[in-house]
Amino acid sequence: MCTRVIWPDANGSVLVGRNMDFHKDLMTNLWKQPRGVKRDDGVEGELTWTSKYGSVIAAAFDIISVDGLNEAGLAGHVLWLAESTYGTYDGSRTALSQAIWLQYFLDNFATVADAVAWVEETDVQVVQMDDPTGGTPPTIHLALDDATGDSAIIEYIDGHPKVYHDPSYRVMTNSPTSTSSSSWSRRSVDSAATNPCRVPPSPPIDSPARRTTSNVSPSRTPSSRPSPRSSASSVTPRNPSASRTRANRMRRRPSGRRSRI
Repeated sequence: MCTRVIWPDANGSVLVGRNMDFHKDLMTNLWKQPRGVKRDDGVEGELTWTSKYGSVIAAAFDIISVDGLNEAGLAGHVLWLAESTYGTYDGSRTALSQAIWLQYFLDNFATVADAVAWVEETDVQVVQMDDPTGGTPPTIHLALDDATGDSAIIEYIDGHPKVYHDPSYRVMTNSPTSTSSSSWSRRSVDSAATNPCRVPPSPPIDSPARRTTSNVSPSRTPSSRPSPRSSASSVTPRNPSASRTRANRMRRRPSGRRSRI
C-alpha cells in the first residue's frame, strides 16, 4: 500500500515521506524541471503556461510526474485510488492530463492554499491517460503539502474534484476515498479521531510523555566524547562510481513527449 505522511513540527522543519508499493517496475527517474519552461495541458493544448518555479520530480516511465518538490517548498505526491472517476471529457472545462496534473501545481504555486483556490475556482477536470504498459488506466489521487505544514488531498469522484484541505491531513494511503475513511474512523475509533488522515500533534519534547529518567549515577555516566578510533571507524567511504552513475542519469535528456513532464 502506498502511503504519504507528514511530520510538520520536526524541530522547526516540515518532513514528508512516501513509499511507492506497486506491482510492477515504474522505471522511476529523477528530473530537474527549471523555471521558464513552456507547457500545455496534455489534452487539447487549450491551457498553456510558463513554469514560474523550478522543481525536482520523480517520473514514472518518464511520462507522468508522481512526486516532486518546487523551490518555494510546495510538494505533491500521486497515489493510487481505485474509486476515482473522472467523467467524460468536457471541452468547455479547464482540463489537465494525469501526466501533467502534479507538474502544473509545482510550476505555478508556492502554497497549498493557492493551489486549492485555483482548483475550486476552475473545477479543473483531470483526463485519464493510457497505461504505458497496456494495463489498467491509472486511477489516482493527489496530496499537496508546503513549507508551512499545510496539507490538502484532491480526489475525483463523479468527474469533479473533492478537496480536503487542512494541516491535520497528515496521512494519505490508497482506498477508500477520504470521505469513506472518515466515516469508518468515526465508527471504529475514539470520537476525537474524526478522520484517519488526521493525526494528533506530538507532545512537546519536554512534556512528561516524552521525558525519560536515567538510573545511571553521575559517577558512572560514560563520556559523551567518542574516542578517535571509534569515530574514524564509523565513517563509510563514498562510492565514486555510484556518484558518477547518478550524475549520468541526471544528464540524460528526454525526447518527444517525455520532455513535457
